[in-house]
Amino acid sequence: MVSIVAQGGVLPVGSIKPVGTLGGVTALDVPITLTEDGLVRFSFPDGYVKHYQKIDAVDLAVQLAALVKARYGAASLEFEAVPKTVVTGAVFKLKEITYDAEL
Repeated sequence: MVSIVAQGGVLPVGSIKPVGTLGGVTALDVPITLTEDGLVRFSFPDGYVKHYQKIDAVDLAVQLAALVKARYGAASLEFEAVPKTVVTGAVFKLKEITYDAEL
């Protein structure tokens, strides 16, 4: 049996301000690149780069959504397209990105 133990608290929404900006864009294409060591690299328009372990595209979409919400202050977003396979050149297409007015 596996046991997972974690410590910490849940911060209230808005307690941490976003560190990046997408300039209020409401749609975004996020290309991926596979690195030599097997990681997936997301590259954003502001120059920010994030690496993840290579997993399936649906799980990467969940991680991408969480990243855009946390880093850029998106309140909600939708995916227009999620790649079927995780390969260099594949693109996650986000649409209808909305932002929290208080941020």
